[in-house]
Amino acid sequence: MALQQGIVGSRHTGQSITWTRTDGTPQDLTGATLTGTIREVSSGVSRAIAGALTVSPTNPADGIFTWGYAAADLVAGVYEVQFIATYADTLADKTEPESWTVIGFP
Repeated sequence: MALQQGIVGSRHTGQSITWTRTDGTPQDLTGATLTGTIREVSSGVSRAIAGALTVSPTNPADGIFTWGYAAADLVAGVYEVQFIATYADTLADKTEPESWTVIGFP
């Protein structure tokens, strides 16, 4: 699972992500509620993803979801992002941390 680069102020599109396990199979997100954290690499400071994480209504078993960015998500820097899927039984699965860069222009 690779994340697309973010751009400060570019909130219209967000990105579509396919959650795959380390063996390459998709994570079944049927019935899952998604959350996530963004950790700045240089400082180690983490914050919650503020944008909407939405499981695909047509492909949840294929691990497809969208991240609709919030302004707080798009702060210039180099990060590691981790997504968390919580299911009805309150058990959760987490992704491996993924590298993510947000660029800004003066």
